Amino acid sequence: MEPVDSPETLKQFDITILRGHGHFTDHRTLEVDRQEIRFRTAIIATGAQPVVPPILGLLGSAFLTSDTLWQLQDLPKWLVILGAGSIGCEIGQAFARLGSDVTLVDMAPRILPQEDQFAAKFVAEALTKDGVEILTSATVSLANIGHDGKGFLRIEMGDGKSEQVNFDRLLVASGRVPRTRDLGLDVA
Repeated sequence: MEPVDSPETLKQFDITILRGHGHFTDHRTLEVDRQEIRFRTAIIATGAQPVVPPILGLLGSAFLTSDTLWQLQDLPKWLVILGAGSIGCEIGQAFARLGSDVTLVDMAPRILPQEDQFAAKFVAEALTKDGVEILTSATVSLANIGHDGKGFLRIEMGDGKSEQVNFDRLLVASGRVPRTRDLGLDVA
């Protein structure tokens, strides 16, 4: 059975599905690939994209995201993950169990900051048992990444100390945001 929000299911209820680049021209009109569509109600299902934090040296470098990670051909020896939310923890544990040395880095005082404190403690213990190094209360001040994905991060720890963390590959897992740029939501 298809999920309740799948295009196939929605079509059964005479809901029109449009795929393409669209933007709102007013609160009742959407233009999709130069075709004007009038509507009473619109569902916006644009998906989400990874958030890239404003870290010096990060933009334009060869880091991975939860979208591009699956293109890896080889298991990284040392994987550093920026972000210890659900995506960072899940991928970190998987790669640790596959044999990578994994370090999770997050500026929050604990992993899974959006989750229950008890659950986060339980997950942190499981990650540590699997060999994942966890650095919390850690702010990345500089990223130096080569075209091969190898490099280092300069991290300012909560206790005032600085640390350098080297890696073979860097995964940025600092959250996701809706793909709403250029949709004209301000006029909708």
